[in-house]
Amino acid sequence: MIGQALHFRYFHSTNVPSAIDRYTDEVRRVYGVIEMALAERREAIIMELDQENAASYSQGLTPLSQSRYFDYPIWLVGDRVTIADLCFVTWNYVVDRIGIDLKAEFPEVYKWTKHMMRRPAVLRALKGSE
Repeated sequence: MIGQALHFRYFHSTNVPSAIDRYTDEVRRVYGVIEMALAERREAIIMELDQENAASYSQGLTPLSQSRYFDYPIWLVGDRVTIADLCFVTWNYVVDRIGIDLKAEFPEVYKWTKHMMRRPAVLRALKGSE
């Protein structure tokens, strides 16, 4: 969807606002689904690892953001990065070009992307080396 949005915004021979809007909206929908999945995984990880404060989080007395595990890496599948995560790296790297601000609109996706961008192999791949 990001590729389609980029195509219609920058490369299509004629300006088709409805196509740009359609694909940009679809990208937002997909990121919304990923955002919820990552947020649910983060909550589960915090509840599992921070058991001494779990009751306070569950009762809404303490925000999850106060957990020492709040910045713990969260992945789409399991407890380590997989191809399911990595296939988003290049798209997350350019999504701002279609007017989507991951940090403002999808904070969990933004944190997830930051964790992937810290990986040396990801940085090398984006630079085109090795």
